[in-house]
Amino acid sequence: MRKALALTIAALLVAGFAATALAWEFEMTGSWENRLRYFGRTGNNDLFGIASLQEGPAAAAGVGPFVGFAGPSTWGRGAVAPANADNSNIVITRGGFSTWGSDAAIHDQKMTLVPTIKVNPAIRVHGVYTVGGYRNKYNQTAGGVGVPPFERWYMHDSSPNAAYNTAAIGSWEQIRATFHTPWATFSIGVKDFPLGVASNLGYNTRANAFLAVVPYGPFRFLGAIWLTDSALESYPMSPDRVGNAAQNQLFQSYFVIYRNGPLEIGAGPLWQLRHQNEGVSLVAGIPLITDVTVTDYQVYFKYFNGRFFANGEYAWAMINQYPTLLGTAGSVAAFNGGATETHIENYNAFVETGVVIGPSKISLLWVQSSGAVLNNGSNVGMQVGLGLTGRNPKVYAVRAINYQAMEPYEWLMFNTYAGGTQTFHADGTGQMADAYAFAGRYDHAVASNLNIWGSYIWAHRLEKAGVWFGQFSNTGANVGSFAAATALAGLYGRTSPFVEDGFIGWEANVGCDWKLLEGLTFKTRYAYWQPGDYFKEAFQAIGVRGGAVVGNAMFLSRDAIQAVQGSILIEF
Repeated sequence: MRKALALTIAALLVAGFAATALAWEFEMTGSWENRLRYFGRTGNNDLFGIASLQEGPAAAAGVGPFVGFAGPSTWGRGAVAPANADNSNIVITRGGFSTWGSDAAIHDQKMTLVPTIKVNPAIRVHGVYTVGGYRNKYNQTAGGVGVPPFERWYMHDSSPNAAYNTAAIGSWEQIRATFHTPWATFSIGVKDFPLGVASNLGYNTRANAFLAVVPYGPFRFLGAIWLTDSALESYPMSPDRVGNAAQNQLFQSYFVIYRNGPLEIGAGPLWQLRHQNEGVSLVAGIPLITDVTVTDYQVYFKYFNGRFFANGEYAWAMINQYPTLLGTAGSVAAFNGGATETHIENYNAFVETGVVIGPSKISLLWVQSSGAVLNNGSNVGMQVGLGLTGRNPKVYAVRAINYQAMEPYEWLMFNTYAGGTQTFHADGTGQMADAYAFAGRYDHAVASNLNIWGSYIWAHRLEKAGVWFGQFSNTGANVGSFAAATALAGLYGRTSPFVEDGFIGWEANVGCDWKLLEGLTFKTRYAYWQPGDYFKEAFQAIGVRGGAVVGNAMFLSRDAIQAVQGSILIEF
């Protein structure tokens, strides 16, 4: 009898635990996209030179045979030896997209899963799992160096061992937990941080923090603390790592958001304090550590009343560097170009407005991003060339516009080619920097499941002394300096070492989004970009000077680049 009672109690306990486990709720959303992209040059003049001078037996000595349809490239870049084994070293180079002609075709896919476990009404655990692949992105070399990066997109390929090669691999990009209380919501772990209108902080911005959100009437108060994150590194490093590492000591943020009907306004700062290893000083030959403080401000607004809408954002940062630890006064000054401290400023601005009229939507955009100013004494090479001593501690730097905010208006000019400034996000996507642009877009809903659209963008460099004459070589490397730019400009009768015509060009796009079934959308897009005269002076090219073929020819017009993309998107 006792044994039967014990068995009954044990069965009840097992059933109780099972019922508790089954009470947990599991939800998952996600998407799968398969896309085919084609890029083509419309003429013989590539971004980095005359293609016919590089082709086959007719190629000039030292420049071919290498057609080199220019494009962005990361690991194992075309004609340039990679500086890193990860995808943080991205440039535009001839051969970046294709070495075989004036075009390139790329077929790839990705899948993203977003699971959520509801432990109870107050606790949830979230994750983001991406199925991508290790690959040599646009790799045009025979081999490679190191381990290629993980890419969100898996590029299709063939192999003699295809039967044993996995189609793709997965990576947990985010894991976090949220706790809901009557007076606040807390979040712990890695998450997206898309604050504002995404021109500054977007869905490609990662945050690993304790985050608290406190609602109070129309207000929401946010407070975040990042703990011991590595700064300015491709991979997290230990606090005392020897090498080019940076370790946060303090990283926190506070924002206030006001919502009332169609209006939302938000503002707040991010504060960061870190130690940064600058390497070995030039005088004492000992490690030089810099104390860095960062204050990053952001304000934004959103408005939509059902017909009219407006979105705006302004972000600016002040970065102060004090290289004092472990270095003598002489070693610090020598390492930092004569200055014992440096103060960096940058900013970006984004304004979008428009109207919805029946099935149509009209959008207008103005954006501006700061860039480097090379003639204010902050550039050591400029100081040496002018025979000056010391260094201006005030430095103006790039603050790029996030590509996600620009995607509805352009594809080639910035998203793919970064406007010709090599300003790429760590995920391999180009961004707008040191420029201002005007754009417009028209959307029309032909039916409830079919939207057609068109867009146009015009862009120009912002800083008149922001790019050296001939700064980018035909390999994509940045070879600009005061002396090199002055010498090259002299060959063309120029006295200024800077690019004088900053017109980046114009781009037009057309596309459609067709919802074939519930959860299944076909998307297509065509883009046409005519590079402007900026590329004549900033990009060295394979061309002819004095009757001879040279690799640093200038004043060569660039033919337009076009591209088309088709993709199948499944959302669930």
